[in-house]
Amino acid sequence: MTDRKIPAAFEKLAEKAKTSRKAAMDWFCWECMGYETHPRDCTAPNCPLFKWKPSNRPHLYSDETLAARSERAKRQWEGRKKNNA
Repeated sequence: MTDRKIPAAFEKLAEKAKTSRKAAMDWFCWECMGYETHPRDCTAPNCPLFKWKPSNRPHLYSDETLAARSERAKRQWEGRKKNNA
């Protein structure tokens, strides 16, 4: 991270980038794009993170993936409730 002033909208991502690999990669992209343009619009194929930019990870945000995560979380929650009862 640089010493530049971080826009308020990105302060939370900047903090998370200290402990999360995905957040660090997202942070790198946003900072590189000057906080103005979304990293999915990046056209720098020589960037070492280009193949991991947010738009190249659609499987992380698909409806099926989000639904599966939600179901898995519900099952885990139910299991914890049973174990604690």
